[in-house]
Amino acid sequence: NICQDNKGFIWISTENGLSRFDGTDFTTFRHDRNKQTSIASNLVQTVFEDSSGNYWIGTSAGLEKFETEYNTFTHIDLQDPEIKESDQHISSITEVTIQGNRRIIAASSGHGIYILDPDTFSTDKILQAEINSSLPSKFINCIFKDSRNWLWIAGNIGGICVIDLEKGEAADTKVWIKDNAIRNKFLSVTSFVEDRRSGNVILGTSNDGLLIY
Repeated sequence: NICQDNKGFIWISTENGLSRFDGTDFTTFRHDRNKQTSIASNLVQTVFEDSSGNYWIGTSAGLEKFETEYNTFTHIDLQDPEIKESDQHISSITEVTIQGNRRIIAASSGHGIYILDPDTFSTDKILQAEINSSLPSKFINCIFKDSRNWLWIAGNIGGICVIDLEKGEAADTKVWIKDNAIRNKFLSVTSFVEDRRSGNVILGTSNDGLLIY
C-alpha cells in the first residue's frame, strides 16, 4: 500500500517495515523486540491519515498509531480477548462518520471489522457485531467510504457488503445494508475508487476485471 499525507510525505507499506519518503530520503521503521515503542510487526499492510492528522498503521500484529513528535508507535487494544493480538492482521483502515461521531474502522483478515473511537480508543462492540454478521467473509480485502457516507466492505470471497452509515445506530436498530450488495461466492474485490464527478464507484477485482456501480 502507498499513500501521501497532507504534508507531502509518501508512506510505503512493505513486508519488511514501514517506509516514509520526504522527497529526498527514506526513513524505514522496523520492529525492535527490545524497544516497546517500535512498530509491532515488520509486515505492514496499510497506512491511513485521518481528518485530524493522526496516522493509523495496519500490521500483521494489530493496529498501531504513529506518534509524529517522537517517531514512536502506540499499540491499540481492539478489545477482542478471544483473538490473540498476533492474529489481528489489519488489512485496511478508513475514517467514517456515524450519526455525527467520527470513527475509525479497521478491517482484519479473519475477524471482520473493528469500529474505534479515535480519541478514547474504545470499540463499538454492538455495531461491530451487527455489521460483521452481514459480511460475506470475515477475511476483508479492503474497505472504502464514498461521498454518500456509504461503507463498502470487500471480503476475500463472497462479494461485497455496502452499508449506509447514517442509518447505523446502536443496539435496537439494524444497520442498513444496501439491497444491491453483490452476493457472488466467486467474486473477490481488491480495491475501490470513486469518480467524484459522476458518483460512480469503480471496483477492482482479482477475477472479474473492473466493475462500475
